[in-house]
Amino acid sequence: MCWTPMPMFRSYSRPLCPLSGLHAASCCRSSWPGGHDGATVPLKMFSLFVVLFPFPPYEKLTEPSSAFRFAPSSSSSENLSPPLQEFRGHSSFVNCICFTQDGSRLLTGSSDGTVKVWDARSSECLHTFRPGVESAVDLEAMVHTVLPLPGGADLFFIANRTSTAYVTTAQGQVVKRMSSGKKVGGDFAAAALSPKGTFAHCAGEDGIVYSFQLGKGDLESFVKVGEKEVIGVAHHPHRNLVVTFGDEGVLKVWRA
Repeated sequence: MCWTPMPMFRSYSRPLCPLSGLHAASCCRSSWPGGHDGATVPLKMFSLFVVLFPFPPYEKLTEPSSAFRFAPSSSSSENLSPPLQEFRGHSSFVNCICFTQDGSRLLTGSSDGTVKVWDARSSECLHTFRPGVESAVDLEAMVHTVLPLPGGADLFFIANRTSTAYVTTAQGQVVKRMSSGKKVGGDFAAAALSPKGTFAHCAGEDGIVYSFQLGKGDLESFVKVGEKEVIGVAHHPHRNLVVTFGDEGVLKVWRA
């Protein structure tokens, strides 16, 4: 697996939101993304809006489908609708969540270092585990990624702020371990799976994305994608493309 940068994104000349100055990216589903000579596009992070982009077949994106303003909890709480359910039990931030493939359970990963398994109907916590604890440091490592493996098996890919990611059962039993091999400076900050669950891409704090073959758990390849920490990675749902972004404020598209 050899990664090469793709000349992909372009930005609009007008901002989506006057408050944030964010510029939208344009892309086409049939050649996502495409049509411009710049390989990267500057990003600007903001906290007040979530912008959703539609993906109609073979049409370029022109406008976001909707933009939501988060209601400030201090003044507008009376306008919030009550939730259908609440799941309580983590002692710190919840960073990720996923359903099991049959929809009967939820798995959550938290900054308290644990993964909790919940009954989706009753909201009861069924099980709590710390993925692959190998040292005292691992006990406190924040869990940032929990993803179900495609294919129907009750297995999950879990990554925390260590240099090792895991495939586990819902009970926390480790099936496979995948490591960057670094004792210092190789902790994973984000991770993503390929659509068929063949590869796991783990973005390290060293600016390197490590790609593992999940069948064997072997390190297939690694590539330097930035000089600063990579904080996000995603795999295209239909093509062999991977997107990374990080502290450099740039979104990069790679052919994996």
